[in-house]
Amino acid sequence: MYRLLVWSSKGGVGKTTSVANLGPALARRGNDVLLVGFDAHQPDLEMTFGIEDDDDVTRIEDLLAGSADPLTATIEIADPIAPTRNHKPGGSLRLLATSERLLALTADVAATGRFDALDQLLTQLDETADIALIDTTGAVTPLTRMAMFAADGILFCGEPGVYEAKTIARRLDELDELGVEAGHAIRPVGMLFVRTNARSRQLRAWATAFAHPEQFPSGPLYVFQTHIRQQSSVRDHPGYGVPTVFADPGGRVAQDYAAAAKELEARLAQLAQDQAA
Repeated sequence: MYRLLVWSSKGGVGKTTSVANLGPALARRGNDVLLVGFDAHQPDLEMTFGIEDDDDVTRIEDLLAGSADPLTATIEIADPIAPTRNHKPGGSLRLLATSERLLALTADVAATGRFDALDQLLTQLDETADIALIDTTGAVTPLTRMAMFAADGILFCGEPGVYEAKTIARRLDELDELGVEAGHAIRPVGMLFVRTNARSRQLRAWATAFAHPEQFPSGPLYVFQTHIRQQSSVRDHPGYGVPTVFADPGGRVAQDYAAAAKELEARLAQLAQDQAA
């Protein structure tokens, strides 16, 4: 199972929305997808799929405490949209949920240095999915470090801008340091721009800037040709307990996420080929 941390320079820029929509889009392409809710400050991924705080479901904090079996803890998410000719057979979508109770582990993690706890947990689920999309808070916290430690790669997402570029440069430095600490390289998979105009001169300029070799200390950052356009209704869909690709499958944002999922597949295949070479 390839573990992809979807991260941003700050909160509220479309990170969780991207996880919630890329997951079904990847499943429709025939992948077995595991969504990992690891944002205890704002467990919105769970809300997107209609899971409330008082629902009787096993959470990540229960698994980290050793009180449940990971193999029985994931929640199956049914796709309400009838398959089309663009869907590939065999895909599935499951969710490993969290809640604000996960925050209670923060002090313990910081004190004991148990940053590999999520990594060990996901290792037990490696055979259950092709790809895991990990959602976490935009701030750097002990729980974020756990998510980074567990990841094989990181997909940045957010709106283009100077502050985002500077913050991502810091994130890339942190990745290098954590990679040494974790004993494996955590690859930056690329930058997915969200909430952008369909045809924006500013977007094109920022795409060029993010891909420039001197923009980031570790080298140029791959910028996805696909970008996610603005659509005000996207903010409402989580309140209905559905991601946009379920609520409005024919809409432009759903189409954008479908294209992003296809490009993400190609990008991961290219990275695997480069690593093998």
